[in-house]
Order: sequence, then structure tokens, then C-alpha cells
Amino acid sequence: VITSTSATALTGESNVNINGGTLIVGHTASTTTSNGEGPFVQVKSTDSRGGASFIRHSADAAGSGLYIGKSRNATIGSNTIVQDDDELGRITFSGDDGTDINSEGAKIVASVDGTPGSNDMPGRLQFYTTADGAASPTERLRITLGGSLLVGHTSSEHADGYQLELS
Repeated sequence: VITSTSATALTGESNVNINGGTLIVGHTASTTTSNGEGPFVQVKSTDSRGGASFIRHSADAAGSGLYIGKSRNATIGSNTIVQDDDELGRITFSGDDGTDINSEGAKIVASVDGTPGSNDMPGRLQFYTTADGAASPTERLRITLGGSLLVGHTSSEHADGYQLELS
């Protein structure tokens, strides 16, 4: 059963709500996280159900997936090629600091790492953590398009870090 609670809100049984275009499961109010971002899908709970699971049942080797994508086109359904250094997606970890849940403790970012082309998407992964007393995360580790592992710096041209070449 779903009831309209206002012009922009729907409330359903089992604590499922749509409020201002945001699907909220487990509560009625939307919460901003990660520097004020308000995701369209929010799951809230006071127990282990406060999460999401993706399970695939199939008699083969394939598993579930989470797919994150990016286009440079501002129109949904249209395509424009991304550019070097564009962020393709991220996973952000935020904690309640007594005021809100906007402070990031760590994040993982996937970015374009070169010039993309048709069926060619050079990428890198960047891992960030926030130091004690700091307001935002700092990049600590990077895996480049060529497989280099950079620790403590973001380019192989810097001497003040560690670089591991994988072959």
C-alpha cells in the first residue's frame, strides 16, 4: 500500500518512501552525505539490514555486478566521449562527526588515464584516506593505466614516494 503524504512524497508499507524524487528505505527523511551529496537511493537501518546486496543465482561462473558509468553528454541517452582525468566513478566512505555525515574518511576513485577512443578506455584507480584533523581525503595510492603502483605520489616523475612497476 502506497499513500501520498504531500505533492512530492509517497509513503509505502515496510518503511519505503519516495520523497522529492529520492527513494528512501528504512526511514522517511533524506540524508546528505559526502560533502552534501544527496543520493537518489538511500537505505537506512539500525541493524545489519542497512546495506544493499546483489546476488546472482545461475548455473555458471558469472557473478553479480555493480556498474558505474560516466558520459560527457548532459542529455540522458546521448553519448559524448570522456576526457583524460575525468572521474568515471567513486566509492566514498563518510562518518557522522556529531554534526552531519558529510565528512569523508576515505574514498576510491576510478578516472580516465589517457586518451579514450572507440572501445578504448584507459583507466586508473586512486585510493584516498583522511588524516586526523584534516577536512578531506588525500590520495595515498594510485594504480596507473600501465600497471604502475604509485605510493605517496601521483606521478612517476616524483622522487618523494615509492613506485612499483608490475610486469
